[in-house]
Amino acid sequence: MASRIVTRNQVAFALVAVLSAAHARAQVAPSGQVAQPSQSSLELRTVVDSVQRVLPTLVAAERDRDAANAELLAAEGGFDPQLRARGMIYPVGYYRYGTVDVSVEQPTPLWGISVFAGYRLGAPLVPGSAGIPDYYGNLQTNTGGEVRAGLTVPILRNGIIDRRRANIQVRGQGRQIAEADLLRTRIDATRVATVRYWEWAAAGRKLSIARDLLRVARDRDVGLRTRAEAGDLPRYEWQDNQRTVLSRESGVVNALQALQRAAIELGLYYRDAEGRPLLATEPQLPSSLPLPDLAFTAFAGQPAREDEAVARRPELARFVAQRAQARVEVDVARNQMLPAIDVVAQVSQDIGSSFSTSDTRGRTEVSAGVVLEVPLVMRQQIGRVRSAEATLSRIDAQQTFARDRVVADVRDAATQLRAALDRVEITRREVDVATQVEQAERERFRQGDSNIFLVNQREQATAEARVRQVDAITDWLRARAAFRAAMGEH
Repeated sequence: MASRIVTRNQVAFALVAVLSAAHARAQVAPSGQVAQPSQSSLELRTVVDSVQRVLPTLVAAERDRDAANAELLAAEGGFDPQLRARGMIYPVGYYRYGTVDVSVEQPTPLWGISVFAGYRLGAPLVPGSAGIPDYYGNLQTNTGGEVRAGLTVPILRNGIIDRRRANIQVRGQGRQIAEADLLRTRIDATRVATVRYWEWAAAGRKLSIARDLLRVARDRDVGLRTRAEAGDLPRYEWQDNQRTVLSRESGVVNALQALQRAAIELGLYYRDAEGRPLLATEPQLPSSLPLPDLAFTAFAGQPAREDEAVARRPELARFVAQRAQARVEVDVARNQMLPAIDVVAQVSQDIGSSFSTSDTRGRTEVSAGVVLEVPLVMRQQIGRVRSAEATLSRIDAQQTFARDRVVADVRDAATQLRAALDRVEITRREVDVATQVEQAERERFRQGDSNIFLVNQREQATAEARVRQVDAITDWLRARAAFRAAMGEH
């Protein structure tokens, strides 16, 4: 019976060793997608830095920002000058002539004014022949053609605002939205990476506790065997300790597996310079978990932190930009309900001599006119105004809820910090008491007043208390990460 127990014990120990070796070899996957990490102690700052540099979700958010910048550039292109050219030729018929008209128009952001300049030439194809008909006399120019310049001034519609200027404002706010989304992604990624780091560190501490528990049982096993063989101790006491060794070896295997899973999850955020996931190894584990900061916990619960979070959170900045976009759309829609009254003024000058006997085209000409456009039924304009106002109202409601959500996040994180701090203190006392009871039980066993089963139970209780203490500290670290994210920190 004893030999079978020892054999099973050796098999379990070998399994632990194999898993440990496999964990070390897993740092370089055959696919080449997992890079080799450094063997020095891994710090949280290193993980966060890799997140800020190469995390794919952040790279995607940066591309969204680039796209928003490109859309703004496209909107600014609405004020690019436009070149128009037209040429006509009539080579067959009584009237044989040709015309050329080239113009450049430049829209401006100043009250929607557009300026233009142009050149045109209308001339007979054969000198001395019938050229341009009299009824098309406006096409006739002097031999050097005609140059002209002018401007169009909107009085009501498209004056205060028009679609071109509105597009620039909307796309400019779209860039602010992309920046806010990028910041939100950074905050979330930093929070999750921080949580994954501390979960990995906590898994390492739990593995250390499991190994300490196993070491104690193994160290005791030699003495128990000697006493059992000498008849100084019932044989079942030694066998019960053998059972405990096997159980604790299983616990080490489970703890090692949990550490490997935590390392894999951490690898989603811990990456090398090329963006490949890194699997953190056991030698990189921090030596201990940081103890909760009492001052930080107390400061987190102050009401002033809520106002600070409202001012910093990118979600609210996003709604501010969205509201500005909606406000622009309302202004445009209302402006389009106004009549279009455009004043057009132009000055022109013919160059050269006249194609006809009378030279009447050498004088400078100035013209002005008014273009009036009034829609008789404005269902389209009214519908757009109502749609834009509804969008603005919706954003206002969403912004109010988002502000309440920010305040709730800060309060919830502060509550979690205080609760975790209380649990840390409780588990600290629990570990102290469990350790004292464990030591007392060992002393009773040495004096023959107890048995190995109770000793193992006391050791197990102490280990479980230490695990709960690790969990409490990890909860506080999670809450700290959540609080910083609620405050808009990254």
